[in-house]
Amino acid sequence: MKQAIGVFLLIVLIYSYSIFQFSTILSKTFSFSDYRAQYTGAAMIQNGIRSNFYSLDTQYVVQKKLFLSMQRKYLLPFLSPPPVALILSPLALLPVRQGYVVLGFTLLSVLFVISFIAYRLIYIPKKVQKLLHIEPIDLLIVIAVMMPLWLSIFNSQLSIIWTLILLTSFLLVKKNKPILSGFILAFIVLKPHLLIVPLIFFIIKKEWRIIIGMFLGCGILILLSFYLIGWRGMVGYFQLLTQISINGASNNIDLFAQPTLRGFLHFLFDKTLSSRTIDMFWIVGAGVVFFTTSRYWKKTNNSHLYDLQWALMLVVSCFTSAHMHYHDLSILLIFIIIILNHWFLVLNKKDIVHREIFRHSKVIALLVVLVCSESLLYVKYFIPVFYFFTLYYLHRQIKIQLSMNKNQSLKE
Repeated sequence: MKQAIGVFLLIVLIYSYSIFQFSTILSKTFSFSDYRAQYTGAAMIQNGIRSNFYSLDTQYVVQKKLFLSMQRKYLLPFLSPPPVALILSPLALLPVRQGYVVLGFTLLSVLFVISFIAYRLIYIPKKVQKLLHIEPIDLLIVIAVMMPLWLSIFNSQLSIIWTLILLTSFLLVKKNKPILSGFILAFIVLKPHLLIVPLIFFIIKKEWRIIIGMFLGCGILILLSFYLIGWRGMVGYFQLLTQISINGASNNIDLFAQPTLRGFLHFLFDKTLSSRTIDMFWIVGAGVVFFTTSRYWKKTNNSHLYDLQWALMLVVSCFTSAHMHYHDLSILLIFIIIILNHWFLVLNKKDIVHREIFRHSKVIALLVVLVCSESLLYVKYFIPVFYFFTLYYLHRQIKIQLSMNKNQSLKE
């Protein structure tokens, strides 16, 4: 236990030092960091910009004043909803470099909170602890080496906060607090495309109390958005999102760099098909994925099966997303927790044989390594391999669990 905590803290110290180093190296333009976009949004809120908040020309003027050596073609637009800019607004009170350091350490503190919640969620039976010589606290090492989380911190992305929101919502569901869980989950609307699949998931499962909580939270955030930038500002926001979705590359939004079905299709067919045609294939492909997985999302009272359904929902959400970069895969930390718990449950069975232990161990190790490493970022062909393999594995495990539940019901 002491060794695991020690290694985790050592890695955190290394990355803390790296935040200071990055702030020095990137201090002139922050050209390789999305911090420019975050700082621009914070400054615009502080300056009281409303109706033109999502005008690219306005954002360029503001960003140019903050980062003097920046050129127009390198504009990093602020694309998050207005409440995100409000949350970030204190950064604009600080000089650029100090703001980066403050945001970096704020996100680092979020990592500690995530680690605590993850520790609460992981369950390793005593038998498995003796078999594998591990304890729940050892999960800290997995979190410490999860590259999407650290990319989120260094790149000043808020993906780590979306991970915290999903993780907290999942914990509240486990504690039988559905309305509060849905309310917390509603804050994912600040990353709008991440809310679509969970909403469909809970509608199919008829989790109406969670949906009520989601609508309450979304309503508050939408009203706050209109208060901050007004009707014209919100119209401009939706126009900008439409423009970005159609022609992302011209706005420094690289579709090729997205580890999703859409990103992979653009990577394969960008030179042979139009962007609109590729997106049509993406919509059809996403529909097929929804159709094949939704039949496993039915309501259940089995806690273990419910966890596997959550894992499946998260993987589908990432795979079919319209806009998701590698740091956004940090939400798959919840998937890792669930499949590790599933693995430990399998190992705890009395009648399990060594061959089955080895087979499950290979699968779990492969999934964890692919999520935690940078494979999906640099090797494009790993994207469909990872997702299809993961979906197949989850489908199979859910099917086995459903069969076991059915047999148990017949015996009763």
